[in-house]
Amino acid sequence: MRVLLAAGILMFLLMYPSLASTPVSATIDFHAGVVGSNVLHPGDRKEVTILLSCEVTGGLENLPINENTSAIIPMLTTAKSVVLKPQSSIIRAESGTVVVGDLLCGTARPVNIIVEVDREVYEGRSELSFDVDYSKAVLNFDGQSYKLSFSKQEGRIDVEFEIKNK
Repeated sequence: MRVLLAAGILMFLLMYPSLASTPVSATIDFHAGVVGSNVLHPGDRKEVTILLSCEVTGGLENLPINENTSAIIPMLTTAKSVVLKPQSSIIRAESGTVVVGDLLCGTARPVNIIVEVDREVYEGRSELSFDVDYSKAVLNFDGQSYKLSFSKQEGRIDVEFEIKNK
């Protein structure tokens, strides 16, 4: 009886491969660094440029590469509608929330922000952290065609600064 049931389930999954397939979406990691000097002084208020980039670290192993899917790879490896939300620390981002837009993995985008450093801070290393909100594409196969949807994601990046007295 069990063999018959297993054979029936296998036949069903072969007839409807969408039930057996898993969605394909990239795992995206973000990186950020300061352009130029990352040295700040107590009481500083200045504009800094951060280079924001992302990379695919997995998730595309099950993507069948052929003439139908190769054109979708750039969409699967793009972080869509990226928004940076600064978190409070001894370095405060006066700019507030920064809308970055779409960011293709493997590319870098400059982001300008105005930072203010607490006057009572000690020398040393400090970080300005950002929560990253974005969407990423998810590819589903329904047995006859591929369907694309988007899922909201969250991440976090830390930008390192060195605090030195003047």
